[in-house]
Amino acid sequence: MIKRQFGSGAIAGCYDLPIAKCLGVTFSDYSVEGGIMSLLNIAPELVSAASGNLENLGTTLRNATAAAAGQTTAIAAPAADEVSAAVTALFGARGQEFQTLSAKAAAFHDEFVNLLNGGAAQYVGTEVANARQTVLNAVNTTGTGAAAASPAQTFSQNFGPVQVVISGGAGGVAESLILNGPFGQVGSLSLSGIPFAAPGGSGIGLAVNGTGSINTPLGPLTWLSATGSEYAGPGGFGANLGGLTPVGYQAISVTGNALGQITGGSFTTFGMEFFFQGSQFGVIPLFANLPPVIF
Repeated sequence: MIKRQFGSGAIAGCYDLPIAKCLGVTFSDYSVEGGIMSLLNIAPELVSAASGNLENLGTTLRNATAAAAGQTTAIAAPAADEVSAAVTALFGARGQEFQTLSAKAAAFHDEFVNLLNGGAAQYVGTEVANARQTVLNAVNTTGTGAAAASPAQTFSQNFGPVQVVISGGAGGVAESLILNGPFGQVGSLSLSGIPFAAPGGSGIGLAVNGTGSINTPLGPLTWLSATGSEYAGPGGFGANLGGLTPVGYQAISVTGNALGQITGGSFTTFGMEFFFQGSQFGVIPLFANLPPVIF
């Protein structure tokens, strides 16, 4: 268990500090009136790496336990007398208890790893969402004329091999996901949006352009070139994006209500449009004038 002590005269100690650092958790102490304030810092990429190491450790322990199962539970009696039978039963019972405890420990280990992975994912999602909201607020403010000359705001953060870059200002919003490898950039996905008045005259929308590329020995190869839009207002939200890819036209759309709940959407691929609206689901063939199929 990671604990933190607080004191009024000096910086207090941190128990299990090496374990905390291993899990991507660090503490920063600041002097405040009346004592010490301690801030908790989380490094999501280190948390993910720690969970991967723990998962590998759990696999090794389970394999070792399984290999020992035969030797600890199926013990042959050294002789046919009652003493030998009693000793064999005793060791066999202890072996069964060991296997039961090992199974419980493995289940606890799996749950701990899942919680660690989930925590890292939540930190990453929160950081990106906060950055995106900050940029959109800057765009909204610029759009009302309150700060027409405000400089662009930029958020850039690495999450393992993936770099997330979000920027925005008077000209709109740009988001990029860049995948890096040992020898440089592997590929990227970029979205840019220009603000416009959302349907109904309230809220804000973005005219979106999307581009995806992957680096090859012969140069960058474009795997996505798409256009679309997204908007949000008092009545709900919606977004759509579509374009040509190496496997043909691909598109996706989604609509939702003012509560943030998705109410409908569609996905187009290989000449078929799969859609849902509420509880209704269907498929629309985009060739040979075939009728839609509704479920």
